Amino acid sequence: MNSQGDAQPGFIEGSALARFDIGRWKEVLDQLKANYEAATQEYGGYGTVAEQYQAKIDAQRAEMNSMEMAVSNLQRKLINAQENYETELGRLRDKLLVAGGDPGAQQAPLPQIAALPRAEKQGAKTGIVPGSLPALAGTFPETQSSLVEPPLKKLREDGLGGGIDVAGDKKPSLVRGGTLPSVTATTDHSNTTAPFSLPSLTGLGNSRLMVSSHVQKEPKTSATESATIIESAPKPVPRSYNSVTTSSPENDYTVVHGKELTGNPVNVVLLNTFHHKEVVCCVRYSWDGEYVATGSNRHAYMFNASTGKNYASFSRGDGDDSGDTYVRAMCFSPDGNSLITGSEDKLVKIWDIRKRSVKRKLAGHDGDIYAVESTRDGSIIVSGSADKTAKIWDARSGRILHTLGGAENDVLDGITSISISNNGKYVAAGSLDKTVRVWDVETAQLLCAYTGHADAVYSVAFSPDCRSLLSGSSDKTLRLWDLSNSNEPSLTFVGHKNFVLSVAFSPNGRLVLSGSKDRTVQFWEPRNARTSLILQGHKNSVISIAHSPTNKMVATGSGDNRARTW
Repeated sequence: MNSQGDAQPGFIEGSALARFDIGRWKEVLDQLKANYEAATQEYGGYGTVAEQYQAKIDAQRAEMNSMEMAVSNLQRKLINAQENYETELGRLRDKLLVAGGDPGAQQAPLPQIAALPRAEKQGAKTGIVPGSLPALAGTFPETQSSLVEPPLKKLREDGLGGGIDVAGDKKPSLVRGGTLPSVTATTDHSNTTAPFSLPSLTGLGNSRLMVSSHVQKEPKTSATESATIIESAPKPVPRSYNSVTTSSPENDYTVVHGKELTGNPVNVVLLNTFHHKEVVCCVRYSWDGEYVATGSNRHAYMFNASTGKNYASFSRGDGDDSGDTYVRAMCFSPDGNSLITGSEDKLVKIWDIRKRSVKRKLAGHDGDIYAVESTRDGSIIVSGSADKTAKIWDARSGRILHTLGGAENDVLDGITSISISNNGKYVAAGSLDKTVRVWDVETAQLLCAYTGHADAVYSVAFSPDCRSLLSGSSDKTLRLWDLSNSNEPSLTFVGHKNFVLSVAFSPNGRLVLSGSKDRTVQFWEPRNARTSLILQGHKNSVISIAHSPTNKMVATGSGDNRARTW
């Protein structure tokens, strides 16, 4: 028998393939199939678990939404209950007055125009730490005992600015309650910013107010940089009617109108919101009203006032973004070609708007710059600093013409604000030492020193006719000083519940505006100190306020990292 004929076709006798059991192949394939089916079943189980978790998440979200709606309804009911209480209280008060009773013993005191005060003593106790300013951002307890804020930076106590005065400058003598020469009325283009913040709204308190709330379409917005908006529901306004606030972060503003006005009624609507990464320390309109500028940490921005479009941005220019350098004050040159800024680097900078670059730095202060102003002809720049001095600069040469104040001239603390009269003759300064001072621009002679405020003065503004001077203070009041009269204010404006940080006049002088740490902007009648309107449109302190020189627009800057135009 031939052994070769017994071999299977295609197999080589004795090879590994010939010895391999065909049944083993089937076992391997069955095992792979079983593993695959097990893996598929396990994956399906994971999918079921994921669906169960997603269902739980959806259920929790629905529960959270339901709780939010319940809280919102409770808040609305609380506001309505408070309004009903105030309405009923007012009705009972009026009824008692008609009956000849005295309701004063059974109710909280109503705000009223304060009696014209005598000048407080310079040694009166204040809530401001000498040599320090309030911090820029954060929250603040809503208690009367918590009015002292942690300082942003210690003001330097080591002397005056480093500039050299021109030869022949006379040392001004302190004239308490002095008078100014008669002046000619002109149009106002001055407004002053105040670089402070931190609010708490505890109520507005005015018996002649009624609320008109606004729910509008999404306003035009322009973002400079992305920012996280602080979400907090606006707090109720007492003694109000039909109060409604919206939940939208962009439309959460309330307008409270005065019931009895001697002039035309004021109405306010939101135009633009500009978001910043950090606190907005100052806002300012150009002299033609076409642009509005804002100052924040390390940057200044410029926007079209009508459209809200971002027009330009200016950075500090040293390439180092590691430290804080807040732009605390700014103003435009009258020709519109330059933006003048003051910041914590102790320099006044003049920026070329077209080139977005610094064309001149004015060095001479030994402390942070808190205020800058320009005369109407653009020839003079005045700056105020934590070093207790104000300096008058020649805008063209950058030379220091005069140094005003200083410890040797009884200025005991930092200068927070500056205003130049429209006729260019006088410069006023507010100081942390509770005093408002007025100097002659040409001679640097101190003409008046008003000491009526009980606490630090954060903002000053000349009236358009140059006959009066307005001041705002951390004593929660505004005061209007007659420049041709005595040391006593002609009017005291009472109504804010916290520091008054910024004040301004409307261009025609018929309205006074103020921004406060109580998060409100108030519009007043300068003839009688009555509140015309209260605007609650920010979620933190209203640090700066500016009125357009040419139209009925107002800009506000706040510790909520937003600037707004109205």
